[in-house]
Amino acid sequence: MLDTSVALSYYSRDDIAQAMVKASEGREVAVRYGDKGFGKRPDMLKYPAEIKEFAKQGVTSFHVSEERWKDPLAISAQLKQQELADLRAGWDLVIDIDSKDWQISRIASHLVVQALQAHGITCLSAKFSGNKGFHIAVPFESFPPTVLGVETRLQFPAFPRRVAQYLVDYIKDKYITIGTDKITFANSYSLSIEDLTRITEKPIYLECQSCLKEVGKKTEQTKTDFACPRCEHIATTTEEIDYLSCEKCGAIMEKMPRKESKLCCQSCGSTDVQPRFNVLSVIEIDTLLISSRHMYRLVYSLHEKSGLASIPVAPEEILDFDKQRALPLHVVVDKEFLSSAREDDAKALFGKVQEDERRVRELQREDTEKLLPKDEVNYQALTEAAPEQFFPPCLKAILPGLKDGKKRAMFVLVNFLLNVGWPPEEVDKKVREWNERNPEPLRENDIVAHLRHHKQRKLLPPNCANSMYYKDLGVCHPDGVCKWIKNPVMYTRKKVFSHKAFEEEQKPKNKSVSGPETEGQIPKTDKDSEKQ
Repeated sequence: MLDTSVALSYYSRDDIAQAMVKASEGREVAVRYGDKGFGKRPDMLKYPAEIKEFAKQGVTSFHVSEERWKDPLAISAQLKQQELADLRAGWDLVIDIDSKDWQISRIASHLVVQALQAHGITCLSAKFSGNKGFHIAVPFESFPPTVLGVETRLQFPAFPRRVAQYLVDYIKDKYITIGTDKITFANSYSLSIEDLTRITEKPIYLECQSCLKEVGKKTEQTKTDFACPRCEHIATTTEEIDYLSCEKCGAIMEKMPRKESKLCCQSCGSTDVQPRFNVLSVIEIDTLLISSRHMYRLVYSLHEKSGLASIPVAPEEILDFDKQRALPLHVVVDKEFLSSAREDDAKALFGKVQEDERRVRELQREDTEKLLPKDEVNYQALTEAAPEQFFPPCLKAILPGLKDGKKRAMFVLVNFLLNVGWPPEEVDKKVREWNERNPEPLRENDIVAHLRHHKQRKLLPPNCANSMYYKDLGVCHPDGVCKWIKNPVMYTRKKVFSHKAFEEEQKPKNKSVSGPETEGQIPKTDKDSEKQ
């Protein structure tokens, strides 16, 4: 733990105070008083002398916003989203990487740096977080002026979340190779499967390459060979039988002693089953941490738990970074964080993210069109709240609460409920009930910010093939309906429509009978009367 006398001595250094004030310009500042919590918000730093005065009052660390503000002191929790947008001058892309294991933190941070550089980013910054991870950042001045047809400054937090998710997917595809006994990162660094599962507490799972569903239980598929003694025809079967007739000559075939056992998928029977690993347990970038007024530790600020300083690190030095450099007595102010920028440096990266966003929207539209009747293609949600009995297995597995991945699960849950007819007030209630069942509930601020954002911009939940939201959370338990759908919302629509159709069939047929005629008798017309 951080000693307050050490903090006072450290924050009294002029070079430290000047560097911290310069890095906080135009940002909201929050100070922390050890284990007593944070001070008032909003706040800001204007003069280096304020750093020492705060330290005298017991402040142990300083935190700043990812967003830049025209007037940080004008921010208020009561402001509406549009009012906050009017105050926002910009934002920096700050990716927070924090793992339980120091080696994994360094590898994950190195991979993020490589991914950014592969997209042409030259002006990126990195700093040690002060405890177990790193902050990798790209300054606002490097962004294009608009993204998705809107001013870039107004695209917080939605667009940086997309950027972070895009980088995770890019790293999974380009830099991680899963072998039978180890995982290799960027063709240079390897960790054994045994060590990874021990460190991350996330096991290897099996994935069917035909239907992309998780193979939860190791089902053995046994093949037996039969040979015909007459025409020498060979046949292979997976059936447990002792005799087989030759399909060519009709003779009784002889059972061969060789058997071949393979893992197979319970859903489609394919034997093309490959091991997969929860990459998010290595590349721990939680996109939901990128939220309005979210803060990170100010450069050169101390960390309460470790007693170390959050100091800048050259991106190429991350893998070899030694925490001893961050001891208060060893800190040298020789670098800045988010100080250099180049116009349009992030243009290629943002272009890829926009292209990926359009592709995802098109796939979601196609999924909806394939499932819905032609006259309902534009229909996105049920008009009445779907009962929980019609929820897909993944949602039923999320509702009792989760130990890990709670923010991803909340993203799925909120967007699912809003798209199956649940009114916003019922969604609020359900999400809070769910949060109470989590072993470690999410903070109320996270719940409020998430609900407010997604009520304004309703999306479908991620498709079933997106492993980070279902398989990696351990909630993908497909049933007979799952193989016909690509999104959890489509599962519930199918169930609801089928139930309504069944109820209609069970209703008694309406009789077109009027007057004194008996049941089942066809009433006479005027023409019938004339004939009589």
